[in-house]
Amino acid sequence: MGSDPSRPSSESPGGGFHWRGDVAGLSFAPMSEPRTAIIVENFGGPQSAEEVEPFLFNLFNDPDVIHLPFGPAFQAWLARRVSKKRAPAVIPEYARMGGGSPLVPVTMQQAAALEAELKTRQPADAVPPIYVGMRYTAPFIADAVKRALDDGAQRLVALPLFPHYSLTTTGSVHNAVAQALEALGRREVPVSYVPAFFDHPGWVEAVVARIGEALAGPDAPARPALLFSAHGLPSRYVRKGDPYMGQVQESVRLIVDRLGWTGRWGLGWQSRVGPLKWLDPSTDLAIERLLREEGEREILVVPIAFVGDHIETLVEIGHTYREQALAQGASWFEVTRGLDTHPAFIACLADLVARAQAGAYDRLCFRCLLPRERQHLGRAQCLDCKIKRPYYDRVWRTRQDLERGL
Repeated sequence: MGSDPSRPSSESPGGGFHWRGDVAGLSFAPMSEPRTAIIVENFGGPQSAEEVEPFLFNLFNDPDVIHLPFGPAFQAWLARRVSKKRAPAVIPEYARMGGGSPLVPVTMQQAAALEAELKTRQPADAVPPIYVGMRYTAPFIADAVKRALDDGAQRLVALPLFPHYSLTTTGSVHNAVAQALEALGRREVPVSYVPAFFDHPGWVEAVVARIGEALAGPDAPARPALLFSAHGLPSRYVRKGDPYMGQVQESVRLIVDRLGWTGRWGLGWQSRVGPLKWLDPSTDLAIERLLREEGEREILVVPIAFVGDHIETLVEIGHTYREQALAQGASWFEVTRGLDTHPAFIACLADLVARAQAGAYDRLCFRCLLPRERQHLGRAQCLDCKIKRPYYDRVWRTRQDLERGL
């Protein structure tokens, strides 16, 4: 295992860029006019066995996650076949978690904690209402957007619960917001789309705290190998400029530096499906290498790309990879718990909301995170890093800016 993932530069496809300095001078006073609403975005998860197949269908039918060249009708046909075939094998995995995913209720708890945190920072009547929206299960993002507008919202803050930006995660949920506005005939509603927070000190602090909790356990070894695990991504997305890989690598570096960690550590990519080449090494292969090639016997896995526990952490890592590791000679194998409502993480979300209210993200490229000047408007790609602008940014914000004469 390498001792340090390569640190991305401004020229690398991963694009590990910092944004804090760009907005340090802004004032984050509460915005009461126009009336703002927060849409907390996540993927969602089935709450029962009956919801597994519809969940899988919505996932495989999402062109931001799986882009097929034969149009939406073919993708829907294929998603229907794949979800019907995969559901019987996936249902027992959800049964290990009590029959459904904890992701939706955990997201609700995070939204409630965010509201409570915002009320400590500004008058209660100035705190924007919060609506939770999921991409693939109820409550859907489209329903959350409609409720917010029906309640009088004149402006939206789209807050994704993905620390690292990928077109397949943050891009997908942001596109769902834009599509909901289009379906409602409300294209004029301004939206502040939060891009990523992989280098926010509050998020880093929360991950470090969860690692500390695991190392403080009664049976924990003094210095296990740390294996950071992120959801995988087909390599072709990175080659096309998706910043996810670089942001994950940068966040791992920040956490290792914050820990002052001198033991062995590495990074793996989990949850790969299908025949495409994905990012390497896979988490299961990284575990095998630690045990068989590096001589490690104690491993602490840190799910770096998730902010709450769900099937990828509780079952894939906590059950499947644990059994693999023990069978291959591990004497101790643990997984850090999800961030959930850790105070440092909730404070991070509150800071993101404040920055969004102040307009800090309204003209940032999602990849290079550099402010866009007027000459960017109407163009299909960022003039700085040349990445193609995603649907929600390319279509709606360009039209809004041009209509306002900005």
